Amino acid sequence: MVADYAAKEKQRMINLKKYKGPAFIIQGYQDPVGFAAYDIKSVIPQSQFLFIEQSGHFPWLEKESTQKHFYENLMKALE
Repeated sequence: MVADYAAKEKQRMINLKKYKGPAFIIQGYQDPVGFAAYDIKSVIPQSQFLFIEQSGHFPWLEKESTQKHFYENLMKALE
């Protein structure tokens, strides 16, 4: 199972390198697996980070203030 995941992850990164459009990474600042966003940034250099303070992995599900910031950032990204 681990080998299968690693192979899929490698292919995912290869595919991401082909993407040339805009990309926004909306992430909770205290996300315990937030390091993955930096991997994405390394293969999509044009991507932009949009961090949400005092938020973890699911800012759209957490307290009202993080939900608000998440959707504000999402709307900015979609403009």
